Amino acid sequence: MHTSLFFIVNGIIIFYLIFRLISVSRPAKPTPLHFEIRRFRAPTMENQNNPPPTYGGERSLNCLFQFDGHTWDAFEILGIPAGSDKKSCLDALNQMRLNQEAPEDFLNAVLAAVTSQLS
Repeated sequence: MHTSLFFIVNGIIIFYLIFRLISVSRPAKPTPLHFEIRRFRAPTMENQNNPPPTYGGERSLNCLFQFDGHTWDAFEILGIPAGSDKKSCLDALNQMRLNQEAPEDFLNAVLAAVTSQLS
């Protein structure tokens, strides 16, 4: 086999591979979005302001509040059972303040959540 024929065959193969690579690497078209099809109702303000239903005088045992972009449960932070009275909440909060277990602004948020829920 002549060297010139070898280079020609390899050149044709390389040209074919480069052509395939370029022709296949076209970006795919994005999936079209169909905004005109409405399967779900958009939430309205009247749906958002209604509290969840309670049954037979039940009350929520959790005391949820938001701090630094996260939702926390005050009873879980204080390490006391959910639904505890205000006195045990304040005792646990004072104990946490004495031990400096959490930042002061976080404990102030816990106090505000507990007092607003239990008053």
